[in-house]
Amino acid sequence: MSHSPFFTLSLVVVLFSSAFAAAYGPVPANQAEIEELLLFPLTTSSALVSFDWDPEGTLHYTVGDPNFGLKLEVYKAAEGGDQLLFSSSDVWVGSRITRIGDHMFFNDGGDYINPDYNYYGYAATSPETIFPVLEAPFEASLWGLETRNEGEFFASGAAFSWGPAALFFGLMDNSGQLSTRPVIQFAELGDSAGPLCFDNSGTLYYAHGYAYDGTGRIFRWTAEEVAAALADPLNNSLSMEGHVWNDLPAPYDGSTGIACDDFGNVYVTATAWGSPSQLLLYNAPSSEPVTVAEYEGRLETVRYRDRSIAVSCGAGVFSVPLLRINSGTGSQLLSGVVGETVVFAVDVEGGIGERHFQWFEQSSSKTSLPVGSDASFYALSVSESDHGKSFYCEVSDASCTLQSPLFTLSVEKSVPASSWKTLVAAVFLLALSTGIILRRSFRDC
Repeated sequence: MSHSPFFTLSLVVVLFSSAFAAAYGPVPANQAEIEELLLFPLTTSSALVSFDWDPEGTLHYTVGDPNFGLKLEVYKAAEGGDQLLFSSSDVWVGSRITRIGDHMFFNDGGDYINPDYNYYGYAATSPETIFPVLEAPFEASLWGLETRNEGEFFASGAAFSWGPAALFFGLMDNSGQLSTRPVIQFAELGDSAGPLCFDNSGTLYYAHGYAYDGTGRIFRWTAEEVAAALADPLNNSLSMEGHVWNDLPAPYDGSTGIACDDFGNVYVTATAWGSPSQLLLYNAPSSEPVTVAEYEGRLETVRYRDRSIAVSCGAGVFSVPLLRINSGTGSQLLSGVVGETVVFAVDVEGGIGERHFQWFEQSSSKTSLPVGSDASFYALSVSESDHGKSFYCEVSDASCTLQSPLFTLSVEKSVPASSWKTLVAAVFLLALSTGIILRRSFRDC
Protein backbone atom coordinates (compact mmCIF):
# COMPACT_ATOMS: atom_id res chain seq x y z
CA MET A 1 0.00 0.00 0.00
CA SER A 2 1.02 3.62 -0.40
CA HIS A 3 0.43 7.04 1.05
CA SER A 4 -0.99 8.51 -2.14
CA PRO A 5 -4.83 8.43 -2.24
CA PHE A 6 -4.73 7.55 -5.93
CA PHE A 7 -2.07 4.91 -5.54
CA THR A 8 -3.72 3.27 -2.54
CA LEU A 9 -6.60 2.40 -4.83
CA SER A 10 -4.57 1.62 -7.93
CA LEU A 11 -2.11 -0.64 -6.10
CA VAL A 12 -4.79 -3.02 -4.89
CA VAL A 13 -6.68 -3.07 -8.18
CA VAL A 14 -3.57 -3.65 -10.28
CA LEU A 15 -2.38 -6.18 -7.73
CA PHE A 16 -5.01 -8.63 -8.92
CA SER A 17 -6.28 -7.10 -12.18
CA SER A 18 -5.46 -10.17 -14.25
CA ALA A 19 -5.59 -12.74 -11.51
CA PHE A 20 -6.96 -15.62 -13.49
CA ALA A 21 -4.99 -15.00 -16.66
CA ALA A 22 -1.89 -14.99 -14.45
CA ALA A 23 -2.74 -18.05 -12.41
CA TYR A 24 0.21 -20.02 -13.67
CA GLY A 25 2.96 -17.69 -12.55
CA PRO A 26 5.60 -15.51 -14.24
CA VAL A 27 6.76 -16.20 -17.80
CA PRO A 28 10.58 -16.23 -18.18
CA ALA A 29 12.43 -14.04 -20.69
CA ASN A 30 16.00 -13.82 -22.03
CA GLN A 31 16.76 -17.50 -21.48
CA ALA A 32 15.99 -17.32 -17.76
CA GLU A 33 14.39 -20.31 -16.06
CA ILE A 34 11.49 -20.24 -13.60
CA GLU A 35 11.22 -22.72 -10.74
CA GLU A 36 8.26 -23.14 -8.38
CA LEU A 37 9.00 -22.58 -4.70
CA LEU A 38 5.44 -22.38 -3.42
CA LEU A 39 2.28 -22.64 -5.49
CA PHE A 40 -0.73 -20.79 -4.13
CA PRO A 41 -4.32 -21.61 -5.18
CA LEU A 42 -5.22 -18.21 -6.63
CA THR A 43 -9.00 -17.67 -6.37
CA THR A 44 -11.54 -14.83 -6.45
CA SER A 45 -11.04 -14.39 -2.70
CA SER A 46 -7.35 -15.08 -2.04
CA ALA A 47 -4.01 -14.23 -3.65
CA LEU A 48 -0.47 -14.44 -2.27
CA VAL A 49 1.35 -11.12 -1.82
CA SER A 50 4.68 -11.20 0.06
CA PHE A 51 7.08 -13.80 1.48
CA ASP A 52 10.32 -14.39 3.35
CA TRP A 53 12.17 -17.31 4.94
CA ASP A 54 12.61 -17.84 8.67
CA PRO A 55 16.03 -18.85 10.11
CA GLU A 56 15.23 -22.52 9.43
CA GLY A 57 14.53 -21.85 5.76
CA THR A 58 10.74 -22.21 5.99
CA LEU A 59 8.62 -19.86 3.88
CA HIS A 60 6.22 -17.43 5.54
CA TYR A 61 3.81 -15.49 3.34
CA THR A 62 0.89 -13.07 3.36
CA VAL A 63 -2.44 -13.28 1.52
CA GLY A 64 -4.95 -10.61 0.47
CA ASP A 65 -8.26 -10.30 -1.33
CA PRO A 66 -8.01 -10.01 -5.16
CA ASN A 67 -11.15 -7.85 -5.47
CA PHE A 68 -10.23 -4.85 -3.34
CA GLY A 69 -11.70 -6.45 -0.24
CA LEU A 70 -10.37 -6.08 3.29
CA LYS A 71 -8.32 -9.16 4.07
CA LEU A 72 -4.95 -9.94 5.65
CA GLU A 73 -3.72 -13.46 6.36
CA VAL A 74 -0.25 -14.67 7.36
CA TYR A 75 0.85 -18.27 6.84
CA LYS A 76 3.80 -20.50 7.62
CA ALA A 77 4.41 -23.17 5.00
CA ALA A 78 4.22 -26.73 6.32
CA GLU A 79 3.86 -30.23 4.96
CA GLY A 80 0.30 -31.45 5.13
CA GLY A 81 -1.17 -27.95 5.20
CA ASP A 82 0.15 -24.45 5.78
CA GLN A 83 -0.35 -22.95 9.25
CA LEU A 84 -2.54 -19.85 9.52
CA LEU A 85 -0.83 -17.45 11.94
CA PHE A 86 -2.89 -14.27 11.63
CA SER A 87 -6.21 -13.35 10.05
CA SER A 88 -8.15 -10.09 9.77
CA SER A 89 -11.06 -8.94 7.63
CA ASP A 90 -10.76 -5.33 8.85
CA VAL A 91 -7.66 -4.21 6.90
CA TRP A 92 -5.99 -4.61 3.53
CA VAL A 93 -2.97 -6.84 3.18
CA GLY A 94 0.31 -4.99 3.79
CA SER A 95 3.17 -4.72 1.37
CA ARG A 96 5.83 -6.81 3.03
CA ILE A 97 6.69 -9.66 5.38
CA THR A 98 10.34 -9.62 6.45
CA ARG A 99 12.66 -11.64 8.68
CA ILE A 100 14.97 -9.77 11.02
CA GLY A 101 16.99 -12.03 13.29
CA ASP A 102 14.77 -14.70 14.84
CA HIS A 103 11.55 -12.80 14.19
CA MET A 104 9.16 -12.23 11.30
CA PHE A 105 7.51 -8.84 10.75
CA PHE A 106 4.49 -7.90 8.63
CA ASN A 107 2.19 -4.90 8.21
CA ASP A 108 -1.38 -4.18 7.28
CA GLY A 109 -2.51 -1.72 4.63
CA GLY A 110 -5.05 0.32 6.56
CA ASP A 111 -8.67 0.39 5.45
CA TYR A 112 -11.07 2.56 3.44
CA ILE A 113 -10.89 5.34 6.07
CA ASN A 114 -7.61 4.78 7.92
CA PRO A 115 -4.52 5.29 5.70
CA ASP A 116 -1.99 4.39 8.42
CA TYR A 117 -0.38 0.98 8.65
CA ASN A 118 0.31 -1.13 11.73
CA TYR A 119 3.37 -3.36 12.00
CA TYR A 120 3.39 -6.68 13.85
CA GLY A 121 5.95 -9.33 14.74
CA TYR A 122 6.29 -12.87 15.98
CA ALA A 123 9.09 -15.25 16.86
CA ALA A 124 9.69 -17.80 14.12
CA THR A 125 9.84 -20.56 16.74
CA SER A 126 6.54 -19.53 18.37
CA PRO A 127 4.47 -17.93 15.61
CA GLU A 128 1.21 -18.30 17.52
CA THR A 129 2.08 -15.19 19.58
CA ILE A 130 1.64 -12.03 17.49
CA PHE A 131 2.69 -8.70 19.05
CA PRO A 132 2.46 -5.09 17.84
CA VAL A 133 5.68 -3.30 16.88
CA LEU A 134 4.34 -0.01 15.55
CA GLU A 135 0.67 0.86 15.85
CA ALA A 136 -0.68 3.88 13.97
CA PRO A 137 -0.23 6.71 14.59
CA PHE A 138 3.04 5.87 16.41
CA GLU A 139 6.05 7.70 14.97
CA ALA A 140 5.64 6.58 11.36
CA SER A 141 3.39 4.63 9.03
CA LEU A 142 5.75 2.13 7.43
CA TRP A 143 5.24 0.71 3.95
CA GLY A 144 7.81 -2.08 4.31
CA LEU A 145 10.79 -3.23 6.36
CA GLU A 146 14.16 -4.48 5.19
CA THR A 147 17.34 -5.27 7.10
CA ARG A 148 21.07 -4.68 6.61
CA ASN A 149 22.47 -6.41 9.69
CA GLU A 150 20.79 -8.54 12.32
CA GLY A 151 18.97 -6.32 14.79
CA GLU A 152 18.70 -3.37 12.40
CA PHE A 153 15.66 -2.42 10.41
CA PHE A 154 15.28 0.08 7.61
CA ALA A 155 11.89 1.06 6.30
CA SER A 156 10.15 3.26 3.80
CA GLY A 157 6.88 4.94 4.67
CA ALA A 158 5.71 8.38 5.78
CA ALA A 159 5.75 10.41 8.96
CA PHE A 160 2.20 11.58 8.29
CA SER A 161 -0.78 9.76 6.78
CA TRP A 162 -0.68 11.41 3.36
CA GLY A 163 2.81 12.79 3.69
CA PRO A 164 5.70 12.35 1.27
CA ALA A 165 7.69 9.11 1.29
CA ALA A 166 10.50 8.94 3.82
CA LEU A 167 13.10 6.45 5.07
CA PHE A 168 13.37 5.32 8.69
CA PHE A 169 15.87 3.42 10.84
CA GLY A 170 15.54 1.52 14.11
CA LEU A 171 17.19 -1.09 16.32
CA MET A 172 15.45 -4.19 17.64
CA ASP A 173 16.18 -6.18 20.76
CA ASN A 174 16.16 -9.96 21.10
CA SER A 175 12.42 -9.96 21.76
CA GLY A 176 11.68 -8.34 18.40
CA GLN A 177 10.71 -4.99 19.86
CA LEU A 178 12.22 -1.62 19.06
CA SER A 179 15.01 -0.94 21.55
CA THR A 180 15.15 2.81 20.85
CA ARG A 181 12.21 5.16 20.34
CA PRO A 182 11.27 7.00 18.28
CA VAL A 183 12.50 5.57 15.00
CA ILE A 184 14.91 7.83 13.11
CA GLN A 185 13.76 9.48 9.89
CA PHE A 186 16.90 9.93 7.77
CA ALA A 187 15.42 10.81 4.34
CA GLU A 188 12.39 12.56 2.85
CA LEU A 189 11.94 11.44 -0.73
CA GLY A 190 8.55 12.57 -2.01
CA ASP A 191 6.12 10.60 -4.16
CA SER A 192 4.79 7.30 -2.75
CA ALA A 193 6.84 4.95 -0.62
CA GLY A 194 8.54 2.05 -2.36
CA PRO A 195 10.98 -0.82 -1.72
CA LEU A 196 14.62 -0.59 -0.63
CA CYS A 197 17.62 -2.93 -0.35
CA PHE A 198 21.34 -2.94 0.44
CA ASP A 199 24.18 -4.55 -1.50
CA ASN A 200 27.12 -6.30 0.18
CA SER A 201 29.08 -3.04 0.48
CA GLY A 202 26.27 -1.26 2.30
CA THR A 203 25.11 0.77 -0.69
CA LEU A 204 21.42 1.64 -0.39
CA TYR A 205 19.02 1.34 -3.33
CA TYR A 206 15.46 2.66 -3.27
CA ALA A 207 12.73 2.63 -5.92
CA HIS A 208 9.59 4.72 -6.28
CA GLY A 209 6.44 2.97 -5.13
CA TYR A 210 4.63 5.34 -7.45
CA ALA A 211 6.08 8.42 -9.18
CA TYR A 212 3.63 11.27 -9.59
CA ASP A 213 5.30 12.46 -12.82
CA GLY A 214 4.83 9.02 -14.40
CA THR A 215 8.51 7.96 -14.50
CA GLY A 216 9.56 5.46 -11.87
CA ARG A 217 13.17 5.78 -10.76
CA ILE A 218 15.81 3.92 -8.77
CA PHE A 219 18.02 5.89 -6.38
CA ARG A 220 21.41 5.03 -4.90
CA TRP A 221 23.38 6.23 -1.84
CA THR A 222 26.79 5.02 -0.69
CA ALA A 223 27.37 3.37 2.68
CA GLU A 224 29.20 6.52 3.78
CA GLU A 225 26.23 8.73 2.88
CA VAL A 226 23.87 6.43 4.79
CA ALA A 227 26.17 6.47 7.84
CA ALA A 228 26.32 10.27 7.78
CA ALA A 229 22.53 10.52 7.54
CA LEU A 230 22.02 8.16 10.47
CA ALA A 231 24.57 10.05 12.59
CA ASP A 232 23.02 13.45 11.87
CA PRO A 233 19.65 13.10 10.11
CA LEU A 234 18.84 16.77 10.58
CA ASN A 235 21.81 18.08 8.59
CA ASN A 236 22.70 15.06 6.43
CA SER A 237 19.28 13.70 5.49
CA LEU A 238 19.40 11.69 2.25
CA SER A 239 18.08 13.48 -0.79
CA MET A 240 16.97 12.29 -4.22
CA GLU A 241 18.81 15.14 -5.92
CA GLY A 242 21.91 13.87 -7.69
CA HIS A 243 21.21 10.26 -6.69
CA VAL A 244 19.12 8.91 -9.58
CA TRP A 245 20.79 5.62 -10.50
CA ASN A 246 18.39 4.35 -13.17
CA ASP A 247 14.93 4.89 -14.62
CA LEU A 248 12.22 2.30 -14.97
CA PRO A 249 11.32 1.88 -18.66
CA ALA A 250 7.98 3.16 -19.95
CA PRO A 251 5.21 2.61 -19.06
CA TYR A 252 6.34 1.70 -15.55
CA ASP A 253 5.75 4.36 -12.91
CA GLY A 254 6.49 2.35 -9.79
CA SER A 255 7.92 -0.75 -8.15
CA THR A 256 6.88 -3.19 -5.43
CA GLY A 257 10.13 -5.11 -4.88
CA ILE A 258 13.90 -4.63 -5.12
CA ALA A 259 16.89 -6.84 -4.25
CA CYS A 260 20.66 -7.01 -4.81
CA ASP A 261 22.70 -10.13 -5.54
CA ASP A 262 26.32 -10.89 -4.61
CA PHE A 263 27.59 -9.27 -7.82
CA GLY A 264 25.96 -5.88 -7.22
CA ASN A 265 23.14 -6.42 -9.70
CA VAL A 266 19.80 -4.86 -8.82
CA TYR A 267 16.49 -6.64 -9.49
CA VAL A 268 13.26 -4.65 -9.55
CA THR A 269 9.61 -5.54 -10.04
CA ALA A 270 8.26 -2.80 -12.32
CA THR A 271 4.52 -2.07 -12.28
CA ALA A 272 2.06 0.21 -14.08
CA TRP A 273 -1.70 0.52 -14.36
CA GLY A 274 -3.06 -1.84 -17.02
CA SER A 275 0.33 -3.31 -18.00
CA PRO A 276 1.89 -6.67 -17.14
CA SER A 277 4.50 -6.51 -14.39
CA GLN A 278 8.13 -7.21 -15.23
CA LEU A 279 11.08 -8.45 -13.21
CA LEU A 280 14.04 -6.37 -14.42
CA LEU A 281 17.80 -6.77 -13.99
CA TYR A 282 20.05 -3.68 -13.79
CA ASN A 283 23.83 -4.04 -13.62
CA ALA A 284 25.19 -0.52 -14.19
CA PRO A 285 24.19 3.13 -13.70
CA SER A 286 21.88 4.49 -16.42
CA SER A 287 21.87 1.09 -18.10
CA GLU A 288 19.12 -0.53 -20.10
CA PRO A 289 17.46 -3.22 -17.97
CA VAL A 290 17.25 -6.86 -18.95
CA THR A 291 13.77 -8.36 -18.68
CA VAL A 292 13.94 -11.54 -16.59
CA ALA A 293 10.23 -12.43 -16.36
CA GLU A 294 6.78 -11.00 -17.04
CA TYR A 295 3.48 -11.55 -15.26
CA GLU A 296 -0.03 -10.59 -16.35
CA GLY A 297 -0.93 -9.63 -12.79
CA ARG A 298 1.28 -7.90 -10.26
CA LEU A 299 4.74 -9.06 -9.27
CA GLU A 300 5.48 -8.23 -5.65
CA THR A 301 8.38 -8.99 -3.28
CA VAL A 302 11.85 -9.75 -4.65
CA ARG A 303 14.50 -11.54 -2.59
CA TYR A 304 17.98 -12.97 -3.22
CA ARG A 305 18.84 -16.34 -1.69
CA ASP A 306 21.05 -19.32 -2.56
CA ARG A 307 22.24 -17.89 -5.91
CA SER A 308 18.65 -17.37 -7.03
CA ILE A 309 16.25 -14.46 -7.34
CA ALA A 310 12.86 -15.24 -5.81
CA VAL A 311 9.73 -13.24 -6.61
CA SER A 312 6.11 -13.46 -5.48
CA CYS A 313 2.83 -12.96 -7.28
CA GLY A 314 -0.80 -13.92 -6.71
CA ALA A 315 -0.13 -17.51 -7.78
CA GLY A 316 2.78 -18.18 -5.44
CA VAL A 317 6.53 -17.77 -4.97
CA PHE A 318 8.86 -18.48 -7.89
CA SER A 319 12.62 -18.59 -8.32
CA VAL A 320 15.03 -17.64 -11.11
CA PRO A 321 18.31 -19.62 -10.72
CA LEU A 322 21.36 -17.48 -11.44
CA LEU A 323 24.43 -18.67 -13.31
CA ARG A 324 26.28 -21.67 -11.86
CA ILE A 325 29.28 -23.63 -13.17
CA ASN A 326 29.81 -27.32 -12.56
CA SER A 327 32.84 -29.32 -13.69
CA GLY A 328 31.78 -31.28 -16.75
CA THR A 329 34.87 -33.49 -16.81
CA GLY A 330 34.27 -35.17 -13.47
CA SER A 331 37.72 -34.32 -12.13
CA GLN A 332 40.07 -31.36 -11.95
CA LEU A 333 43.05 -33.64 -12.76
CA LEU A 334 42.99 -35.05 -16.28
CA SER A 335 45.32 -37.52 -17.99
CA GLY A 336 46.22 -37.36 -21.63
CA VAL A 337 48.37 -39.44 -23.98
CA VAL A 338 50.79 -37.81 -26.40
CA GLY A 339 49.24 -37.60 -29.83
CA GLU A 340 45.68 -38.04 -28.59
CA THR A 341 43.02 -35.42 -27.76
CA VAL A 342 41.88 -34.48 -24.27
CA VAL A 343 38.67 -32.50 -23.69
CA PHE A 344 38.06 -30.03 -20.87
CA ALA A 345 34.40 -29.20 -20.27
CA VAL A 346 32.11 -27.27 -17.94
CA ASP A 347 28.44 -27.85 -17.24
CA VAL A 348 26.44 -24.62 -16.80
CA GLU A 349 23.09 -24.17 -15.03
CA GLY A 350 20.77 -21.17 -14.64
CA GLY A 351 21.58 -17.71 -15.86
CA ILE A 352 19.98 -14.77 -17.61
CA GLY A 353 20.66 -13.82 -21.20
CA GLU A 354 23.11 -15.32 -23.68
CA ARG A 355 25.97 -17.32 -22.22
CA HIS A 356 29.55 -16.86 -23.39
CA PHE A 357 32.60 -19.03 -22.74
CA GLN A 358 36.31 -18.17 -22.78
CA TRP A 359 38.97 -20.76 -22.01
CA PHE A 360 42.38 -19.81 -20.64
CA GLU A 361 45.72 -21.55 -20.22
CA GLN A 362 47.35 -20.55 -16.95
CA SER A 363 51.14 -20.57 -17.00
CA SER A 364 53.48 -21.25 -14.10
CA SER A 365 53.80 -17.47 -13.64
CA LYS A 366 49.98 -17.29 -13.15
CA THR A 367 49.47 -15.33 -16.36
CA SER A 368 46.49 -16.37 -18.48
CA LEU A 369 46.47 -16.92 -22.24
CA PRO A 370 43.10 -17.14 -24.05
CA VAL A 371 42.64 -20.40 -25.92
CA GLY A 372 39.80 -22.21 -27.64
CA SER A 373 36.52 -20.79 -28.89
CA ASP A 374 33.22 -19.62 -27.38
CA ALA A 375 32.16 -23.11 -26.32
CA SER A 376 31.55 -25.05 -23.12
CA PHE A 377 34.49 -27.36 -23.94
CA TYR A 378 38.11 -27.04 -25.05
CA ALA A 379 39.78 -29.84 -27.04
CA LEU A 380 43.58 -30.09 -26.90
CA SER A 381 45.87 -32.29 -28.98
CA VAL A 382 48.32 -33.50 -26.32
CA SER A 383 52.08 -33.08 -26.58
CA GLU A 384 54.81 -33.82 -24.03
CA SER A 385 55.20 -30.08 -23.31
CA ASP A 386 51.60 -29.93 -22.07
CA HIS A 387 52.43 -31.92 -18.94
CA GLY A 388 51.43 -29.95 -15.82
CA LYS A 389 49.61 -27.22 -17.70
CA SER A 390 46.43 -25.80 -16.18
CA PHE A 391 43.28 -24.54 -17.89
CA TYR A 392 40.08 -22.84 -16.77
CA CYS A 393 36.94 -21.37 -18.30
CA GLU A 394 35.21 -18.02 -17.71
CA VAL A 395 31.46 -18.13 -18.26
CA SER A 396 29.45 -14.93 -18.51
CA ASP A 397 25.82 -13.90 -18.96
CA ALA A 398 23.83 -10.73 -18.39
CA SER A 399 24.38 -10.85 -14.62
CA CYS A 400 27.96 -11.93 -13.99
CA THR A 401 31.19 -13.64 -15.03
CA LEU A 402 32.19 -16.81 -13.20
CA GLN A 403 35.43 -18.79 -13.28
CA SER A 404 35.47 -22.58 -13.40
CA PRO A 405 37.73 -24.77 -11.31
CA LEU A 406 41.32 -25.08 -12.52
CA PHE A 407 41.93 -28.22 -14.61
CA THR A 408 45.48 -29.67 -14.61
CA LEU A 409 46.76 -32.00 -17.32
CA SER A 410 49.05 -34.96 -16.66
CA VAL A 411 50.67 -36.28 -19.86
CA GLU A 412 51.46 -39.95 -20.38
CA LYS A 413 54.12 -40.74 -22.98
CA SER A 414 53.00 -43.08 -25.73
CA VAL A 415 55.29 -45.75 -27.28
CA PRO A 416 56.01 -44.89 -30.95
CA ALA A 417 54.78 -47.37 -33.56
CA SER A 418 58.37 -48.21 -34.63
CA SER A 419 59.23 -49.04 -31.04
CA TRP A 420 56.29 -51.42 -30.85
CA LYS A 421 57.47 -53.21 -34.01
CA THR A 422 61.02 -53.52 -32.65
CA LEU A 423 59.69 -54.86 -29.36
CA VAL A 424 57.48 -57.46 -31.07
CA ALA A 425 60.36 -58.56 -33.27
CA ALA A 426 62.66 -58.89 -30.28
CA VAL A 427 60.13 -61.01 -28.43
CA PHE A 428 59.67 -63.22 -31.50
CA LEU A 429 63.43 -63.71 -31.96
CA LEU A 430 63.82 -64.45 -28.28
CA ALA A 431 61.11 -67.08 -28.41
CA LEU A 432 62.58 -68.56 -31.61
CA SER A 433 66.11 -68.72 -30.24
CA THR A 434 64.89 -70.26 -27.02
CA GLY A 435 63.14 -73.00 -28.98
CA ILE A 436 66.30 -73.74 -31.02
CA ILE A 437 68.41 -73.99 -27.89
CA LEU A 438 65.88 -76.33 -26.26
CA ARG A 439 65.77 -78.58 -29.31
CA ARG A 440 69.58 -78.80 -29.41
CA SER A 441 69.66 -79.63 -25.75
CA PHE A 442 67.25 -82.50 -26.22
CA ARG A 443 69.33 -83.91 -29.06
CA ASP A 444 72.45 -83.76 -26.97
CA CYS A 445 70.89 -85.76 -24.14
